[in-house]
Amino acid sequence: MRIIVLHARVKMGAKRSNIRRLGMLIERVMNEVPGPVDMIVLPSYPFTGPIIGYYNKTKVQTKLREFAEKVTERPGSVGPSVNFMSKWSWEYGVYLMGGPIIERAGPRLYLTTVITSPEGGVWGKYRKVHLTRDEVEAGISYGREPGVFKLKGNMSVGVFIDEDLALPELFRAMQIYDVNVIVGGMMPYNSEVLGRIVEYDGGIITMDTNIINNFLIARSREVGVPIILVGGILDLGSSETIAFMETVPVDPDDGVIKSKSYGLTDDDEHMIVEVDRNNSSSRPAPEAALRLFKALLCRNKRNTFNAGGNEIY
Repeated sequence: MRIIVLHARVKMGAKRSNIRRLGMLIERVMNEVPGPVDMIVLPSYPFTGPIIGYYNKTKVQTKLREFAEKVTERPGSVGPSVNFMSKWSWEYGVYLMGGPIIERAGPRLYLTTVITSPEGGVWGKYRKVHLTRDEVEAGISYGREPGVFKLKGNMSVGVFIDEDLALPELFRAMQIYDVNVIVGGMMPYNSEVLGRIVEYDGGIITMDTNIINNFLIARSREVGVPIILVGGILDLGSSETIAFMETVPVDPDDGVIKSKSYGLTDDDEHMIVEVDRNNSSSRPAPEAALRLFKALLCRNKRNTFNAGGNEIY
């Protein structure tokens, strides 16, 4: 499977502008890249920016409601971001991954990563499981299942968002489902586990990349497959401050591949990642982990556990 990862600029709160910019970037990249492409991954928080932690707390809930949209498999029942994702997927014949998107489902709000299919429409979605205190206080609801999605050629992609990186149980579940690659998005935010926002240079903020990279290496080695952390550059509009997060490929044997990473100066760049199922498959999960999963299922009087349309017995 051939994946194109976009490292690009996102303007805070400017959904229409971001959609227009991403559409032009996808067109340019698809014209530049020779050979087939199976999936395109958008930069983190591609349509609105992260909102929480960047707006005044008194305005956060209003902004979340303003930008929230439906994410459903029913045609014609999705918001503008997902509608454009579906359009791009159909136009270029690729899967397209984008998120987090602020999803509205009845009275609840979720931080959701969406995958659209080459036929158009929503292929699957993952709602963030491990929320920060700020996200809970802002009214975001917890996701309940790991994100594992089967794509063409029986390839499985695992998904995570931000703070999920600090949740080993989530990655253990991906391992049990035998994912071939894991993709996650992140923009700078204050984390009790991964560290706080730090100043990179005057007016430029990010997070401690050493901490983030150590977590990425640990998760990749635990599961035994490559992990791609997708960042981007966050334009805060009227403020002179810019936030950025590196886009980093990690190999379970080689660790962080710095020569292929993108950062602050790599605006509107793309990374090509090729995943071969024969060479990239999760290590067998430890027997102890399987016993614990089975014990939890029994305790909850369930025979199966569902994630991304797959079931474990």
